[in-house]
Amino acid sequence: MDRTRLLIVKYVSLVLGAGFGVLVVAVTGLVVGGALFGLGPTTLLSGTQIGLADALGRLAIAVLYLSVGLSALAAIGLFISTLTEQPIGAMIALTVVSTAMWILNGIPQLAWLHPWLLVHYWPAMADAFRDPVYLQTMGQGLLVAACYAAVFLSLAWAWFAQKDVTS
Repeated sequence: MDRTRLLIVKYVSLVLGAGFGVLVVAVTGLVVGGALFGLGPTTLLSGTQIGLADALGRLAIAVLYLSVGLSALAAIGLFISTLTEQPIGAMIALTVVSTAMWILNGIPQLAWLHPWLLVHYWPAMADAFRDPVYLQTMGQGLLVAACYAAVFLSLAWAWFAQKDVTS
Protein backbone atom coordinates (compact mmCIF):
# COMPACT_ATOMS: atom_id res chain seq x y z
CA MET A 1 0.00 0.00 0.00
CA ASP A 2 2.89 2.38 0.70
CA ARG A 3 4.13 2.19 -2.88
CA THR A 4 0.64 2.82 -4.25
CA ARG A 5 0.32 5.82 -1.96
CA LEU A 6 3.71 7.11 -3.12
CA LEU A 7 2.66 6.85 -6.77
CA ILE A 8 -0.65 8.59 -6.04
CA VAL A 9 1.09 11.44 -4.21
CA LYS A 10 3.65 11.82 -7.00
CA TYR A 11 0.95 11.86 -9.67
CA VAL A 12 -1.23 14.33 -7.77
CA SER A 13 1.76 16.65 -7.43
CA LEU A 14 2.44 16.33 -11.16
CA VAL A 15 -1.20 17.10 -11.98
CA LEU A 16 -1.16 20.13 -9.69
CA GLY A 17 2.10 21.30 -11.25
CA ALA A 18 0.67 20.92 -14.75
CA GLY A 19 -2.46 22.84 -13.82
CA PHE A 20 -0.46 25.55 -12.07
CA GLY A 21 1.88 25.92 -15.05
CA VAL A 22 -0.99 26.34 -17.50
CA LEU A 23 -2.73 28.74 -15.14
CA VAL A 24 0.40 30.89 -14.77
CA VAL A 25 0.73 31.19 -18.54
CA ALA A 26 -2.97 32.05 -18.92
CA VAL A 27 -2.98 34.64 -16.12
CA THR A 28 0.24 36.20 -17.43
CA GLY A 29 -1.27 36.44 -20.91
CA LEU A 30 -4.45 37.93 -19.45
CA VAL A 31 -2.55 40.53 -17.41
CA VAL A 32 -0.18 41.52 -20.22
CA GLY A 33 -2.98 41.51 -22.81
CA GLY A 34 -5.17 43.56 -20.49
CA ALA A 35 -2.36 46.06 -19.90
CA LEU A 36 -1.60 46.43 -23.60
CA PHE A 37 -5.09 46.24 -25.11
CA GLY A 38 -7.48 46.72 -22.22
CA LEU A 39 -10.08 44.36 -20.84
CA GLY A 40 -13.42 44.49 -22.54
CA PRO A 41 -15.32 42.72 -25.26
CA THR A 42 -13.30 39.86 -26.73
CA THR A 43 -13.33 38.94 -30.40
CA LEU A 44 -13.47 35.17 -30.89
CA LEU A 45 -11.81 33.19 -33.68
CA SER A 46 -15.16 33.11 -35.47
CA GLY A 47 -15.36 36.91 -35.41
CA THR A 48 -18.13 37.37 -32.85
CA GLN A 49 -17.59 39.49 -29.79
CA ILE A 50 -18.38 38.34 -26.26
CA GLY A 51 -18.19 40.02 -22.88
CA LEU A 52 -15.29 39.72 -20.49
CA ALA A 53 -17.06 37.30 -18.14
CA ASP A 54 -17.84 34.89 -20.99
CA ALA A 55 -14.26 35.23 -22.30
CA LEU A 56 -12.88 34.36 -18.85
CA GLY A 57 -15.13 31.30 -18.76
CA ARG A 58 -13.80 30.18 -22.12
CA LEU A 59 -10.26 30.79 -20.93
CA ALA A 60 -11.00 28.56 -17.93
CA ILE A 61 -12.22 25.82 -20.29
CA ALA A 62 -8.98 26.06 -22.29
CA VAL A 63 -6.87 26.00 -19.11
CA LEU A 64 -8.67 22.91 -17.81
CA TYR A 65 -8.43 21.18 -21.17
CA LEU A 66 -4.69 21.74 -21.48
CA SER A 67 -4.17 20.74 -17.85
CA VAL A 68 -5.83 17.39 -18.55
CA GLY A 69 -3.56 16.85 -21.56
CA LEU A 70 -0.47 17.66 -19.53
CA SER A 71 -1.71 15.40 -16.74
CA ALA A 72 -1.80 12.51 -19.21
CA LEU A 73 1.74 13.38 -20.27
CA ALA A 74 2.67 13.40 -16.59
CA ALA A 75 1.35 9.83 -16.32
CA ILE A 76 3.80 8.81 -19.04
CA GLY A 77 6.56 10.58 -17.12
CA LEU A 78 5.58 8.85 -13.89
CA PHE A 79 5.82 5.47 -15.61
CA ILE A 80 9.21 6.34 -17.09
CA SER A 81 10.40 7.43 -13.64
CA THR A 82 9.66 3.93 -12.30
CA LEU A 83 12.06 2.50 -14.89
CA THR A 84 15.09 4.51 -13.81
CA GLU A 85 16.79 5.73 -10.68
CA GLN A 86 17.96 8.91 -12.40
CA PRO A 87 15.38 11.73 -12.39
CA ILE A 88 17.19 13.55 -15.20
CA GLY A 89 16.94 10.39 -17.30
CA ALA A 90 13.16 10.33 -16.85
CA MET A 91 12.92 14.02 -17.74
CA ILE A 92 14.98 13.56 -20.88
CA ALA A 93 13.03 10.46 -21.90
CA LEU A 94 9.70 12.26 -21.43
CA THR A 95 10.96 15.20 -23.50
CA VAL A 96 11.98 12.78 -26.25
CA VAL A 97 8.56 11.05 -26.13
CA SER A 98 6.69 14.36 -26.29
CA THR A 99 8.89 15.70 -29.09
CA ALA A 100 8.53 12.45 -31.04
CA MET A 101 4.74 12.70 -30.75
CA TRP A 102 4.79 16.24 -32.14
CA ILE A 103 7.08 15.20 -35.01
CA LEU A 104 4.93 12.17 -35.86
CA ASN A 105 1.83 14.38 -35.71
CA GLY A 106 3.41 16.70 -38.27
CA ILE A 107 4.00 13.99 -40.89
CA PRO A 108 0.99 13.87 -43.22
CA GLN A 109 1.80 10.33 -44.38
CA LEU A 110 1.14 9.14 -40.82
CA ALA A 111 -2.40 10.56 -40.68
CA TRP A 112 -3.67 7.14 -39.55
CA LEU A 113 -1.54 7.49 -36.41
CA HIS A 114 -2.48 11.08 -35.53
CA PRO A 115 -5.73 10.33 -33.64
CA TRP A 116 -3.78 8.00 -31.33
CA LEU A 117 -1.15 10.60 -30.41
CA LEU A 118 -1.68 12.47 -27.16
CA VAL A 119 -0.53 15.81 -28.55
CA HIS A 120 -2.72 15.63 -31.67
CA TYR A 121 -5.73 17.08 -29.86
CA TRP A 122 -3.95 19.75 -27.80
CA PRO A 123 -4.52 22.54 -30.36
CA ALA A 124 -8.26 21.86 -29.97
CA MET A 125 -8.17 24.17 -26.95
CA ALA A 126 -8.69 26.93 -29.52
CA ASP A 127 -12.18 25.50 -30.06
CA ALA A 128 -13.14 27.07 -26.73
CA PHE A 129 -12.73 30.43 -28.48
CA ARG A 130 -15.17 29.75 -31.32
CA ASP A 131 -18.84 30.64 -31.49
CA PRO A 132 -20.39 28.29 -30.67
CA VAL A 133 -17.82 26.37 -28.63
CA TYR A 134 -16.86 23.30 -30.65
CA LEU A 135 -16.71 20.44 -28.17
CA GLN A 136 -16.33 17.37 -30.42
CA THR A 137 -12.56 17.55 -30.93
CA MET A 138 -11.99 18.59 -27.33
CA GLY A 139 -14.06 15.58 -26.23
CA GLN A 140 -11.90 13.27 -28.36
CA GLY A 141 -8.81 14.85 -26.82
CA LEU A 142 -10.14 14.28 -23.31
CA LEU A 143 -10.88 10.64 -24.16
CA VAL A 144 -7.38 10.05 -25.56
CA ALA A 145 -5.84 11.79 -22.53
CA ALA A 146 -7.89 9.62 -20.15
CA CYS A 147 -6.77 6.48 -21.98
CA TYR A 148 -3.11 7.50 -21.88
CA ALA A 149 -3.40 8.34 -18.18
CA ALA A 150 -5.14 5.04 -17.37
CA VAL A 151 -2.65 2.93 -19.32
CA PHE A 152 0.50 4.60 -18.05
CA LEU A 153 -0.66 4.93 -14.45
CA SER A 154 -1.51 1.22 -14.52
CA LEU A 155 1.90 0.41 -15.98
CA ALA A 156 3.63 2.59 -13.39
CA TRP A 157 1.76 0.89 -10.57
CA ALA A 158 2.38 -2.62 -11.96
CA TRP A 159 6.09 -1.99 -12.49
CA PHE A 160 6.70 -0.15 -9.24
CA ALA A 161 4.70 -2.64 -7.14
CA GLN A 162 7.00 -5.49 -8.13
CA LYS A 163 10.22 -3.47 -8.23
CA ASP A 164 12.96 -4.25 -5.72
CA VAL A 165 13.72 -0.95 -4.03
CA THR A 166 17.30 -0.88 -2.75
CA SER A 167 17.53 2.67 -1.46
